[in-house]
Amino acid sequence: MKTGLEVANALNKIFPERRADKLWVDKGREFYNSHVQKTVTLYSTENEMSSLVERWNRTMTEKMFKYFTANSTRKYIDVLDELVDQYNNTIHSSTGMTPKKASKKNKMLSCRRETALQGAL
Repeated sequence: MKTGLEVANALNKIFPERRADKLWVDKGREFYNSHVQKTVTLYSTENEMSSLVERWNRTMTEKMFKYFTANSTRKYIDVLDELVDQYNNTIHSSTGMTPKKASKKNKMLSCRRETALQGAL
Protein backbone atom coordinates (compact mmCIF):
# COMPACT_ATOMS: atom_id res chain seq x y z
CA MET A 1 0.00 0.00 0.00
CA LYS A 2 1.29 3.45 -0.95
CA THR A 3 1.40 6.22 1.61
CA GLY A 4 0.45 9.82 0.96
CA LEU A 5 4.02 10.93 1.48
CA GLU A 6 5.28 8.38 -1.07
CA VAL A 7 2.71 9.55 -3.62
CA ALA A 8 3.55 13.23 -3.01
CA ASN A 9 7.27 12.50 -3.41
CA ALA A 10 6.60 10.58 -6.63
CA LEU A 11 4.50 13.47 -8.01
CA ASN A 12 7.27 15.92 -7.17
CA LYS A 13 9.72 13.67 -8.98
CA ILE A 14 7.42 13.34 -12.03
CA PHE A 15 6.70 17.08 -12.17
CA PRO A 16 10.00 18.68 -11.14
CA GLU A 17 9.67 21.75 -13.36
CA ARG A 18 6.06 21.91 -14.43
CA ARG A 19 2.98 21.19 -12.37
CA ALA A 20 -0.31 19.69 -13.40
CA ASP A 21 -3.17 22.06 -12.61
CA LYS A 22 -5.36 19.10 -11.70
CA LEU A 23 -4.84 15.39 -11.32
CA TRP A 24 -7.66 12.99 -12.12
CA VAL A 25 -7.56 10.17 -9.57
CA ASP A 26 -9.73 7.42 -8.17
CA LYS A 27 -10.85 7.35 -4.54
CA GLY A 28 -7.66 5.72 -3.31
CA ARG A 29 -6.62 6.90 0.14
CA GLU A 30 -3.08 7.46 -1.04
CA PHE A 31 -4.29 10.62 -2.84
CA TYR A 32 -6.48 12.18 -0.16
CA ASN A 33 -4.04 13.47 2.42
CA SER A 34 -2.26 16.72 3.22
CA HIS A 35 0.98 15.71 1.48
CA VAL A 36 -0.61 15.15 -1.92
CA GLN A 37 -3.12 17.99 -1.65
CA LYS A 38 -0.24 20.45 -1.09
CA THR A 39 1.26 19.17 -4.35
CA VAL A 40 -1.71 19.21 -6.74
CA THR A 41 -5.47 19.86 -6.93
CA LEU A 42 -7.34 16.58 -7.22
CA TYR A 43 -10.32 15.77 -9.41
CA SER A 44 -12.04 12.62 -8.22
CA THR A 45 -13.59 10.13 -10.61
CA GLU A 46 -16.28 9.55 -7.96
CA ASN A 47 -18.47 6.73 -9.31
CA GLU A 48 -16.37 6.23 -12.43
CA MET A 49 -13.74 4.53 -10.29
CA SER A 50 -10.58 4.17 -12.30
CA SER A 51 -12.12 3.35 -15.70
CA LEU A 52 -10.68 6.44 -17.38
CA VAL A 53 -7.23 5.80 -15.98
CA GLU A 54 -7.45 2.14 -17.03
CA ARG A 55 -8.44 3.20 -20.55
CA TRP A 56 -5.51 5.63 -20.70
CA ASN A 57 -3.17 2.86 -19.51
CA ARG A 58 -4.50 0.52 -22.21
CA THR A 59 -4.11 3.14 -24.94
CA MET A 60 -0.56 4.02 -23.89
CA THR A 61 0.37 0.33 -23.65
CA GLU A 62 -0.94 -0.22 -27.19
CA LYS A 63 1.06 2.76 -28.48
CA MET A 64 4.20 1.53 -26.71
CA PHE A 65 3.93 -2.02 -28.07
CA LYS A 66 3.37 -0.73 -31.62
CA TYR A 67 6.57 1.28 -31.17
CA PHE A 68 8.40 -1.75 -29.70
CA THR A 69 7.39 -3.93 -32.64
CA ALA A 70 8.21 -1.36 -35.31
CA ASN A 71 11.61 -0.54 -33.79
CA SER A 72 12.65 -3.93 -32.37
CA THR A 73 13.21 -2.47 -28.92
CA ARG A 74 11.62 -2.34 -25.49
CA LYS A 75 13.16 1.03 -24.59
CA TYR A 76 10.36 3.57 -24.36
CA ILE A 77 11.81 6.38 -22.25
CA ASP A 78 13.17 8.17 -25.33
CA VAL A 79 9.72 8.35 -26.97
CA LEU A 80 7.47 8.62 -23.93
CA ASP A 81 6.97 12.39 -24.26
CA GLU A 82 6.13 11.95 -27.95
CA LEU A 83 3.60 9.19 -27.18
CA VAL A 84 1.92 11.32 -24.50
CA ASP A 85 1.87 14.29 -26.89
CA GLN A 86 0.22 12.11 -29.57
CA TYR A 87 -2.39 11.02 -27.04
CA ASN A 88 -3.05 14.59 -25.89
CA ASN A 89 -3.55 15.75 -29.49
CA THR A 90 -5.89 12.94 -30.56
CA ILE A 91 -9.63 13.66 -30.75
CA HIS A 92 -11.50 11.39 -28.35
CA SER A 93 -14.90 10.05 -29.37
CA SER A 94 -16.34 10.52 -25.88
CA THR A 95 -15.62 14.27 -25.78
CA GLY A 96 -15.31 15.22 -29.44
CA MET A 97 -12.07 17.07 -28.67
CA THR A 98 -8.46 16.47 -27.78
CA PRO A 99 -7.44 16.33 -24.11
CA LYS A 100 -5.23 19.34 -24.81
CA LYS A 101 -8.26 21.41 -25.84
CA ALA A 102 -10.53 20.14 -23.10
CA SER A 103 -11.00 22.65 -20.32
CA LYS A 104 -13.59 23.94 -17.87
CA LYS A 105 -14.97 26.01 -20.72
CA ASN A 106 -15.65 22.85 -22.73
CA LYS A 107 -16.86 20.73 -19.80
CA MET A 108 -20.56 21.43 -20.37
CA LEU A 109 -20.25 20.58 -24.07
CA SER A 110 -18.49 17.32 -23.19
CA CYS A 111 -21.19 16.38 -20.68
CA ARG A 112 -23.93 17.07 -23.22
CA ARG A 113 -22.14 14.98 -25.86
CA GLU A 114 -21.63 12.10 -23.40
CA THR A 115 -25.30 12.21 -22.41
CA ALA A 116 -26.32 12.15 -26.08
CA LEU A 117 -24.01 9.20 -26.74
CA GLN A 118 -25.39 7.29 -23.76
CA GLY A 119 -28.92 7.94 -24.98
CA ALA A 120 -28.03 6.45 -28.35
CA LEU A 121 -26.93 3.15 -26.81
